[in-house]
Amino acid sequence: MTARRFQVLNTPELLEAILLKLDIRTVISSAQLVNRQWHDLITKSPAIQQAIFFKPLEAADGASSQNPLLTELFPPFFDGKNETHSAFYAFEELAMARQERLAAFRRKGASWRRMLVQQPPVRELGIWETVSRMGGDSNTFRRERYPEGLRMGELYDLMAWIGYRFLVFWSPLSSEALHGTVSRSRRLTPQQTEQLDRLADDTEAVLRRFRSVGCVIGRRESKESFEFRRKFSFDDGEES
Repeated sequence: MTARRFQVLNTPELLEAILLKLDIRTVISSAQLVNRQWHDLITKSPAIQQAIFFKPLEAADGASSQNPLLTELFPPFFDGKNETHSAFYAFEELAMARQERLAAFRRKGASWRRMLVQQPPVRELGIWETVSRMGGDSNTFRRERYPEGLRMGELYDLMAWIGYRFLVFWSPLSSEALHGTVSRSRRLTPQQTEQLDRLADDTEAVLRRFRSVGCVIGRRESKESFEFRRKFSFDDGEES
């Protein structure tokens, strides 16, 4: 290495400027493993931590930006196609959850769970859940606050159940798009319509979630459900 290159790579301000031009995957999986100096700079630099979606970026002019690494790794969560996804198929098709990568996916401290889903961060998430029973459907609307920003692990856990179908609406939110997921045969009441419109107005993203509830009491969990939970759920205390 020439003396000039050595000087550049050992000057924090210059190294930081170089690292800010790299993509997120390279910074996380390669650059911070180069040596202790690079690791410390990456983990302690506010600018780099914001650029790789670990530290919240304060509100700025312009549109929000989704985390490009997460959109690549979790396409059903970010595809914006206005179509619902079956949790069973969506999770099974995650490339990073394949058997050969499962240990890394579930590793304690895995970086993907700590990453912000967008910048500036989602600090208020709307959740609209429809539960179908034999007697009809019920709709609930609520808001969840995330003062430090919504992290991928938190969003993931809201969908990791085999019986869910889901869809995520990202900002800019549209009441028209939200209402477009309502079945013509199961229209919302005026009060529910008002609640839904408030979600669109007051939150930065809305999770649309569906599930069906059977009437069989005491039914044992199916093998398929058990395997899904064992593979994809983090509720067993194995934080990643």
